[in-house]
Amino acid sequence: MEYKVQIIIKPLEQIANPEGKTIERALGALSFDNVKNVRVGKVINFTLVATDKDQANETIQAICKKLLVNPVMEYFEIFIDEIAD
Repeated sequence: MEYKVQIIIKPLEQIANPEGKTIERALGALSFDNVKNVRVGKVINFTLVATDKDQANETIQAICKKLLVNPVMEYFEIFIDEIAD
């Protein structure tokens, strides 16, 4: 089975996010003063072949832990959708 995968990687709340602060200041300079607490993360999308959704989730967890996510600074959310034939 094929699965459409989206991983959202976000900085932990206690970690400084200078990119988010830069965007927040720029928005303020453009008169968007109502935008606060901007945090910038990453979104990764791909297709995964797995026997079932549980196996897909296990594989994605391993990918995140071994390559994509630094657990000292980031956390992640996984979204999996089966692709219909």
